[in-house]
Amino acid sequence: MIRAPDRQNPLIRTVSRAAKLRCVGMMLLLGLATAAHSDALRVGMADLDYPPFYFHDGDRLTGAAYDIAEWLADYTGHQLSYEAMPFVRVQKHLKRGELDMVMVYFRTPEREQHVAYLDQPHLVESSYLVVSAAARTLPDRFDGDFRALADYRFLNVRGYFHGSHYEQALYLLKEDVNNEHEIIRRVLASPRFIGVGNRAAIEFHAARSGVLQRLRFIEPAIDRGENYIAFSRRNPDHPRYVREFSEALKVLKASRDYRAILKKYAIR
Repeated sequence: MIRAPDRQNPLIRTVSRAAKLRCVGMMLLLGLATAAHSDALRVGMADLDYPPFYFHDGDRLTGAAYDIAEWLADYTGHQLSYEAMPFVRVQKHLKRGELDMVMVYFRTPEREQHVAYLDQPHLVESSYLVVSAAARTLPDRFDGDFRALADYRFLNVRGYFHGSHYEQALYLLKEDVNNEHEIIRRVLASPRFIGVGNRAAIEFHAARSGVLQRLRFIEPAIDRGENYIAFSRRNPDHPRYVREFSEALKVLKASRDYRAILKKYAIR
């Protein structure tokens, strides 16, 4: 007859206690891993590729702003989760705290009400005027006076900023559009339209559509501004994120990694 183990056996109690401790430890580790994943910073970006700052190479997200954001996140021990949507929605979600961070953002007094910027910019960006190559009445160069172009209609992506000079030209006929695809389509449809935007992004999408040769960019750029990483003020931890990422950015900009990123994406 086989006798059941004595429930008071100290060896049995020790093994049972050790097994329980192992289970508790595994549960704690699982909980920490889940918490770390759920604590990933939500990064908002436009739903259309925006080279050279962020764009897709096949299924892989890449770009100068993306590489920098990932470097900073790795240095500070954070994870990033990317959410693509129309840029005006990105701005709304930042205001509500439904996004934590944006990796390419011009600094304006209006925007500073809703986001906190890093101590220094990480990239620069230029805005250009783009027209149909068939628009013979438009000049080859921009002399800085928008009044000479007041008879034309300007198209810019909703929510984008193209410098104070353009923003303060309230006498211009401006129309917000959804994305660079719409700028390209409308500019090619009529010589009365002038597109405003990031030249690299417009060239990228025009080339993919096979219409790049039908566009003409007016030199020089109407604006060259500094881009920042910024955090939503609605996130209660935003002061810590700004401090950590600002310190990391100083380290990055003093390194070869930063110079390599600029060279890789031909940013000067």
